[in-house]
Amino acid sequence: MAPGRNYILYNSEEAAEHHPESHYGTQSLIDVLVGISDEYKSAIPDASPIEINDMSLPWGGLFDLDMTWVTSPANHEMHRCGNQADIRKIKIPDENRRKFIEIACKKTKFLLSEEPPYYHIATSRQINYIEMSRLFYCRPPKLEEGKYIQCCKDDGTIDEATIESCVK
Repeated sequence: MAPGRNYILYNSEEAAEHHPESHYGTQSLIDVLVGISDEYKSAIPDASPIEINDMSLPWGGLFDLDMTWVTSPANHEMHRCGNQADIRKIKIPDENRRKFIEIACKKTKFLLSEEPPYYHIATSRQINYIEMSRLFYCRPPKLEEGKYIQCCKDDGTIDEATIESCVK
């Protein structure tokens, strides 16, 4: 993903040390992220650009931040196929988060709120050379109790039952 006008490609110091190239994704994911950031900036012109954190490595594979090479949620097991990314929730002011969620839900129904404070976005698997849907780590994440909160309903609207938790 190339740098953009309405988003910042963020990389933590730890991630930059081990994986300096961490903003790769399918064209579908890139289009969703650019679309969200452009519409968010259009809706809230004085808003700071959104910060896009971990996506995928250049050739996919385990995004191992702990350098243990063990597949685990801590090692971003779902960031292996270029169809998922994190957006730094802490950089979106509380008063703008509902609007951000509304925009994101229109672009992809897989918007999750998670701890540490990120929004996790997943798109469909659109990679032609392998049937990625058979690979568990290319599927949108399962909603583990207490880890993720789904912010969108299947119809692309905000889930009013969880919106307060998604905004926090």
